[in-house]
Amino acid sequence: MEMAEPALPPLQARAPISGVGGWVLRFLRLENPGALARRTFFWTALSGGCFSASSLFLLVLIVRLLGEHGPYWGGVFSIALAISQQLITIGLFQMRPFQVSDVDEAYSFSDYLVSRALTVGLMAVAGAVWIVAGGVGRGKAIAVLLLLALRAGESFSDVFEGRYQQLGRLDNASKGMFYKTILPLGLFGVALWITRDMFAAFAWMALLYWLLLLGMDGLLIPSFARLTLRTTLRKQRQLFLACLPIATNAFLFIYLNNLSRYVIDALLDERRMTEYNALFMPSFLVILLSSFVLRPALTPLALSSKAGDASGFRRQIGHQLAWIVAFTVPTLLLAYVWGAPLLSLLYGIDLTPHRNALCLLIAGGAFIAVYYVFQSVLIIRRHQAACLLGIVLAALASHTFTPFAVRNYGVVGGAASFFCSALILSLIFITLTAWNVRATAPERSLHHGNA
Repeated sequence: MEMAEPALPPLQARAPISGVGGWVLRFLRLENPGALARRTFFWTALSGGCFSASSLFLLVLIVRLLGEHGPYWGGVFSIALAISQQLITIGLFQMRPFQVSDVDEAYSFSDYLVSRALTVGLMAVAGAVWIVAGGVGRGKAIAVLLLLALRAGESFSDVFEGRYQQLGRLDNASKGMFYKTILPLGLFGVALWITRDMFAAFAWMALLYWLLLLGMDGLLIPSFARLTLRTTLRKQRQLFLACLPIATNAFLFIYLNNLSRYVIDALLDERRMTEYNALFMPSFLVILLSSFVLRPALTPLALSSKAGDASGFRRQIGHQLAWIVAFTVPTLLLAYVWGAPLLSLLYGIDLTPHRNALCLLIAGGAFIAVYYVFQSVLIIRRHQAACLLGIVLAALASHTFTPFAVRNYGVVGGAASFFCSALILSLIFITLTAWNVRATAPERSLHHGNA
């Protein structure tokens, strides 16, 4: 017997919309979602996979379509992408989990929207400071600014999508995310093919993203919330302080993740940067696959922790680690045998000398997946401060050896430094988790009458 769909909160009353606006609302299945659980799973998986692959396709298009200058512009794009990924953690401020779990609506949508406008402003200021203080060249500065225009749109889109998810319509959020990813990506390819100008292509891509944001979310959000900017300073301060620890954690993690790319950009040339980024992107395959297993396991992990079921808790952690091993071993074997030739065919540049670097990066991605498991455990046990401490320690350690590795060993040195950083990060979080579990075991044992 098929499980009944959960009851959804009522939509906001609004005047009927006809024409193109009405067609958009019907396309998004606002009033008649049908099999909501299946739709949500389908669009979430599709949009997540598409978004994860978008950076890879952008680099392929740049290297392929810009001919002999492709590897140079690929390097410019690669470092601009890394910087924009770093700065969007300020724009997003990791507020989405807080927003979607605010089931009692302690904060209104207006509170979240105003807060997002403030964090996007902070992101823009941080980008300007990075460009000026970091000595970023003219071409890279333009690329960073154009990507930040796109990231600003993604940041505002995230707060709208968070509202849909908060009211049980993650399918709307994911379907919108898919089209706001695939359509600008397609326009980028067409514009780059016509103009052979990466900056013009990024400008058109950012413009289309904002038009889709206004056209889709602008039509959809009135059914979910009143679109106003009414808030209070107290609410904004509370939101900022509530999200600051996890936002800081995300910023430092992206810094740690991108450190090898920053050092390669500083010490090597753009072609080496393109080669390294082409090798770096497959490292997220194990992370992506393991995340599909980890996400549904978070609730059982939380329930086992709350019930004091230590054996069940350890067993579920063991299952997650077993899945990571199961994903990593065949991926490493395939990468060692065919990875470099296939990437060379995809990008049109010779990556076959970097087979070992590719395997190091994929193994590093596996250790990042291990880190995600133990970070989730610490968050479930409400020890976010330990997460922040772990990231800080790993970043400090990585900062000591990454420049040496890149300066002396080039691309393979960058891959080795990423592997070591990921290994250190996972070991730190395993240690923190083990210490936390051991320290709280007597207290939980007494609580459950098992002393």
